[in-house]
Amino acid sequence: MPPGGAGQPSSGAQAGAVVGVIALIIAVMAVLAGASGGGSKVPIGAGSSGGGGFSSSGSASSSGSSGYSSSGGSSGSGSSSGSSSGSGSSGSSGYSSSGSSGYSSSGSSGYSSSGSSGSVTPRATEDPVDQAFRKIQTGHCLSQYWEDKAFSEKTPSVVACDRDNAYLHVTRVGTSSSACSESGEGRSYWRSPDGGTVLCVERVFHVGDCFPVQWTQKDKNSDIRATAELFTQWPCSSNEVPSGNNGIVRITKIYKWQTGQTYPCGRDAKNRNELWYPLEDRKISICSAFTD
Repeated sequence: MPPGGAGQPSSGAQAGAVVGVIALIIAVMAVLAGASGGGSKVPIGAGSSGGGGFSSSGSASSSGSSGYSSSGGSSGSGSSSGSSSGSGSSGSSGYSSSGSSGYSSSGSSGYSSSGSSGSVTPRATEDPVDQAFRKIQTGHCLSQYWEDKAFSEKTPSVVACDRDNAYLHVTRVGTSSSACSESGEGRSYWRSPDGGTVLCVERVFHVGDCFPVQWTQKDKNSDIRATAELFTQWPCSSNEVPSGNNGIVRITKIYKWQTGQTYPCGRDAKNRNELWYPLEDRKISICSAFTD
């Protein structure tokens, strides 16, 4: 036994005791740190899969909630893997391409072009004039007429063919003017504004109605020859005529056409021969007299 008596620790034992105390202190400190939720502090709304800030695919605050996006689930929110405002390892912020709301190209809310809610552009309605054209059928009669450069109204309207205001008879309905194969005076076509419907029409003549003519006469003893605009309905009392014409005539008689028919008309108030227009294809003859 070394000198100094029993029970006195050696220098080695003393050193060991110090080391033990230090180790105990470190252990206690570690335990206290764990109990207080150690680790680095994270700002509110930040983290690699946190619950706030601007993100791009979640639907609530637990996995990303706000920002402008285009395929997530709630208004003003959405995330693809969560992120923090301006930080994070895999999230995103601001305007995104796979979220759920705001201005987007394929989302479900906000302003979108192919989503299911938000502002929706209404489907264009068909023009009512085009609708009216599509309702016309072959055999219908119309109350409109041609006024030299345009029809009397923009919209066709059907009336009974035996009415005095039945001015046009529809002979065919097609999609182009080539469908109107019938030739002859007093015939034309009427196209809808959208160009999708073409009405082949012929004038319905009434005694008392008028049309403009371009007439010539060599001398007072010779017959008058006149070229008529039979399709044009013209006011009988007008002091003007369409360009290229110099007179107005009124229908006095309408005869049924007969093969070999001779001049069936009479003379007007000035003892002039009435103008005769045989329309063989229409099976009628028209007699007319000048209005002056």
